[in-house]
Amino acid sequence: MRAIHWWLCASLLAVPACADRTDPAALADEGTVRPLVPDPHADRRAAQERLARRVALALRDPDFRAWVKGSLDGSRFREHKLPFARTLGAGGARGIHALAAADGATEAAVQADLQAAGRLEFYFPVPAHRAAWTGGEDLLVATEVEDHEVPVAYDLRGGRHLLSPDRPPTTPVLAVVPQETDFDAPEATTADGGCTDPEGCDQNPPPPPPPSTAPAPGLYMTYFNAVKDFEGWLKGSPEFEVHILVPKAPGDTVNYKSVWCVGEQSPANVYWDSDKLTWSGNLLIYPQTQLSGFHQQYPGQDYSILVLEDDDEACRILIDRDLVGNFVKAISNFSRDYKATRDTTNGYSKYLKAGKSGFDLITAAADLIQTNDEIVGDAIANSVTGLSNPYAAWGLFGEGAQRNGWLGLVAR
Repeated sequence: MRAIHWWLCASLLAVPACADRTDPAALADEGTVRPLVPDPHADRRAAQERLARRVALALRDPDFRAWVKGSLDGSRFREHKLPFARTLGAGGARGIHALAAADGATEAAVQADLQAAGRLEFYFPVPAHRAAWTGGEDLLVATEVEDHEVPVAYDLRGGRHLLSPDRPPTTPVLAVVPQETDFDAPEATTADGGCTDPEGCDQNPPPPPPPSTAPAPGLYMTYFNAVKDFEGWLKGSPEFEVHILVPKAPGDTVNYKSVWCVGEQSPANVYWDSDKLTWSGNLLIYPQTQLSGFHQQYPGQDYSILVLEDDDEACRILIDRDLVGNFVKAISNFSRDYKATRDTTNGYSKYLKAGKSGFDLITAAADLIQTNDEIVGDAIANSVTGLSNPYAAWGLFGEGAQRNGWLGLVAR
């Protein structure tokens, strides 16, 4: 058996991928990675794997490697990401030509796989890998359909490897994964004035300074913290987003829907791109015009604030129905149904307090049939939980009623 393993490694491109096989934390258990159940993403998964293998084979060409490195280094997007199909089709479809030639496929076959795989992006999800890769052959190309699943990787000889979903290998990994980034959004990643330290932000930063001019009225977020990133290493940095949930119809106390979202892709050009675990600033997350409309349409009812880590389409809730049911049951019992928010006025001052009821079921556009997004938590007032934080009067509670973070909210 050792002789066979030595021969397989010798037949590869002498990348550290084979050496990684001695590290059980860096590679998956190949005997248990796929349950014997129908795969709803089978066609998409097969197309992504074919594309990843073609990229790996094409990267044997030094000129193609130089083109890929130059394209990624020159990316103006966060984490140096690039849209996969768009980049391949640039410069007279240079990338598509290279992928087709790599394994003797037709360009039509490559285009068909791009269509079947859906929108993809490619980049180095591990910053240390991006820094380490100088354009040589020490590279793996990996893909996955859903977050936290076992990544499938190819070396530059086309050898297939299964990587650990929890720990990246030492070999640099170029990811070809479902698109999370809105590549047509504004280039700016600091439009909200929040924390932008590339090395991370203080978990307890000083409170934000008061705005220099009178702020527009509405609900503001002043502080955000998550205890973890809720993101697998192949998907790079997390994409957090804040949803305002209201009843699906007046008087409905069961079905709630998302009517306003702040994230990478938001209504009314409200842009918040926080890929760090802690943020502070002054960000309008629900304008007064929307609040007034809510109170008029839903008299006596409250809204809820839900934070997600987005894994697919920005500002679109894609969560499994059973997961939502268990989540809501746990936090309903924990909070005695005070899992909503109410804004009110005391004289000339606006303030927020805990609201009764809130949602029992989130009704989303996708009808909760996918499991891409992860629940960070629902905002529950510290007055309900008995907890405290100098920068946040609301805790974020997720599955099992576990506190997964904090939220600072202010009504102005």
